Amino acid sequence: MLASRGYSASEAGETHARASVLAEQLGRSDHLLVLLYGQWAYHCLRAEHRLALSYAERLEQWGEARHDTVALMLGHFAHAATTLWLGKFVEARAVFEQC
Repeated sequence: MLASRGYSASEAGETHARASVLAEQLGRSDHLLVLLYGQWAYHCLRAEHRLALSYAERLEQWGEARHDTVALMLGHFAHAATTLWLGKFVEARAVFEQC
């Protein structure tokens, strides 16, 4: 679906959201990193940056909770990029420096 319709297609957003709910219900937190990133990308590409920021923060929390350096770095990058697009340049720089 992502290849044929793109990350910003409404079907992609609905699928990522539903898959995230199912992963949480089934206790499959190992799938949440990819799903949270997909939801972040979906909202970014639709210029829904405030919603995207909440997913970026959840990515960071996911990485911190699991002591997963790669996930934490991905979360920091998503957070920094989103705050940059929101025009919060000082905050974006501070978060980019964490990367």
